[in-house]
Amino acid sequence: MRLVRANHSKSGIINIGFPYTIPGQAGVKGVEMVNYGWKQHAKHSDKTNATRQADLSKGGLISQVIFGESAIDLMSFYELNKDKLPFDQSLLVGTGGGLSQNQITNILQTHPEASIHTAFDNDLAGNVYDIKVAAFQLDKELIMRKDGDTITVNLPASEKEFTLKESNLTLTNFRKLSGLRPSLT
Repeated sequence: MRLVRANHSKSGIINIGFPYTIPGQAGVKGVEMVNYGWKQHAKHSDKTNATRQADLSKGGLISQVIFGESAIDLMSFYELNKDKLPFDQSLLVGTGGGLSQNQITNILQTHPEASIHTAFDNDLAGNVYDIKVAAFQLDKELIMRKDGDTITVNLPASEKEFTLKESNLTLTNFRKLSGLRPSLT
């Protein structure tokens, strides 16, 4: 973490900054800035390829990768579960409130043997992120459309399409209806 001030801000308010990087590339590729009731990325941050990565293995073996929406969410997840889950071989990855295939693929290619877990919020956006990570893990094209309170999921390569009520959109239902079996928990 770093203390940062947004260049375009005239207020002079100092924020907590979480540097975003791309595995295998040198340098910081962006910063997620957070303050009380506010968060955004620094101008010119690479939100398509870079992620916030917290290596809890201290440079050792990474046996599990845990994806979450933001660095703050993952810090909270760790605090709530530090006595329940083994984190000493973990990489916590914040996607910054968005989620792209490149973000997930960059991490999966760097840690191909690691088990993949998600710690997204238990809401519509979190369920969508769970499903996207599952599809990206299997390298499947995924198109999702929202119409009122229904979500249509399309997997073009397998010619599968199904519609769910928003309240039924879960990773479990995605597995059942798509026939895909991502090794994601």
